[in-house]
Amino acid sequence: MTDLMMRGLAKDAGILALVCHTGELAAEATRRHATSPLATLLLGRGVTAGALMGGLLKNQQRMALRIGSNGPVQKLIAESDSYGHVRGYIAPATLDLAPSSPPPGSLGLFGNVGLLTVSKDLVRRGLSEGAVPLEAADLDANLEFYYRQSEQIPSLVRTGVALDENDAVDVAGGFLLQALPGHSPETWTEVTARVQELPPVETLVAQHDVDAVLAQLFADLPYEQLETRTPAFQCSCSTARARQGLQLLGTDELDALIDEGEAVIDCHFCHEEYIFDRAALEDVRRALLETRGA
Repeated sequence: MTDLMMRGLAKDAGILALVCHTGELAAEATRRHATSPLATLLLGRGVTAGALMGGLLKNQQRMALRIGSNGPVQKLIAESDSYGHVRGYIAPATLDLAPSSPPPGSLGLFGNVGLLTVSKDLVRRGLSEGAVPLEAADLDANLEFYYRQSEQIPSLVRTGVALDENDAVDVAGGFLLQALPGHSPETWTEVTARVQELPPVETLVAQHDVDAVLAQLFADLPYEQLETRTPAFQCSCSTARARQGLQLLGTDELDALIDEGEAVIDCHFCHEEYIFDRAALEDVRRALLETRGA
């Protein structure tokens, strides 16, 4: 199915819902990082979560979801903006299967110590950041804990990815429910309990369009469909940004690169390579000196 995100609002109940198909987004992100099957599942869910969280943003706003741990998954990062542009990466990109019976206190692939950080660029309202320790082995549970602890918003998050026979992304998607100020706690409890009985999210989004999933989430609650977006993988890297990064190195390190004859800048998020030959590096050095002279 074509990637799509839809927002829905049950105004009287005070519940907001976002539903998305992200198969193409997840496939592109994992393809660029040549992920192993397990890393494909995790990164696919990560960029899906990023798309859902980005769906809560207003015009020109951006956000970043970052997970760091002492386990096999050292980093899982997803960035998105209000226009549906998403990028992300996982480190390492190849992961072995998780142990079937993790020891007590274990967070599974997140080891036993980890931190989830959400940073937001709210433009006129400035920058904000919230962080919580990882509480579970599951990505969705940690996101729910973040919303509950850091933003004091009751939330239900579900992300899912299914692989095809070649261990590539076959289907991906998810949904996010949030209780708005003034919501009915009883209704929220009823809705979340009913949602728990639905099929796994990857099965749900594989079988239904986003509007049909939205209808299942709200069931008998009156609601309205709001705007739709098309989440897509898009990286903000560029030759100009790579050049700026080189200028941060300083003249000594630039001289060393000039002696080597070439510098290759690889983007963590998309693995686009920016190659600077000796002449280009000399231009960067001259520009740096002119800036200092100014």
